[in-house]
Amino acid sequence: MVTDPALLTLDLTEIYSRDATGQKIGALSTASGVSAVVLEVDIAATAVAPTLALFAIESAPQALSVVNKLIRYSTNIGAAGKFALTIPFGVVGGSMLKRLWIKSANLTALEIKGNGLTIHDSTKASNEFWQKENRKTPQTGWYVVDFVVDNNQEDHLNTTALASMEINGTFSAAESVVYFGEYTDLLGNL
Repeated sequence: MVTDPALLTLDLTEIYSRDATGQKIGALSTASGVSAVVLEVDIAATAVAPTLALFAIESAPQALSVVNKLIRYSTNIGAAGKFALTIPFGVVGGSMLKRLWIKSANLTALEIKGNGLTIHDSTKASNEFWQKENRKTPQTGWYVVDFVVDNNQEDHLNTTALASMEINGTFSAAESVVYFGEYTDLLGNL
């Protein structure tokens, strides 16, 4: 992927997916009820005369039934220890979870359980090693659980099928945590 300090790509597709369907999954489709798109951006108060321009690559409308979504959550961690993070799951409110992005300076390990079974269990070091094994670049200050790290879109975590779900983070100190669920989901859900 090309990098440029003046440009940022917000790709709603999975360009490196292993097949054409996987590459397009989650793209916005105007044939599926999308008539307008809004992009919200926070600009730091310290920015001096910031400028922002948006460029979009478009194709003809296609009948895709799902879109990519990034949903923000937050919690306060009161001390060092193991604490729960929550996201919607189950038939009502559940979705196909692609990645869980956790902004934390103190998260050292993460365990995810569904219906009592361990789905993911890693330390920060082992999680980042697995990302590098799959040609991904771990980002400083983030703990990213990537269910499609190997670019197989079939590996999403189906949270609609779960009657119970636990996301347990091990933290080395207190902090306020912001985290994001990256979902492939029906347009009207979540």
